[in-house]
Amino acid sequence: LYISCLLNAAMCSLKLEEFKMAENYCTRALTSDPENVKALFRRGSAKMSMGEFADAKVDLRAAVNLDPKDRAIRDAFAECQRKEADAKEAEKAVYGKMFG
Repeated sequence: LYISCLLNAAMCSLKLEEFKMAENYCTRALTSDPENVKALFRRGSAKMSMGEFADAKVDLRAAVNLDPKDRAIRDAFAECQRKEADAKEAEKAVYGKMFG
């Protein structure tokens, strides 16, 4: 019941775009159940929304490994990879203008 409450609170936080709070709820749930797919997925989603792509990919990859048939998790992992690549390209463009 405790984990369910934490995961519900995490989902509410995600909907309210309180990503750090969602991450904290998921981390607490993962302390009790380190292989909880929902907690990994939601924490990965929160981290991705905060721009922490490397950490998000770790959580999403773990969730995919635990539940490889879940399309939402696979799609989120692919989205994270795309967003990370886009962020790197934008960073390159900024530095190219600064030093180019």
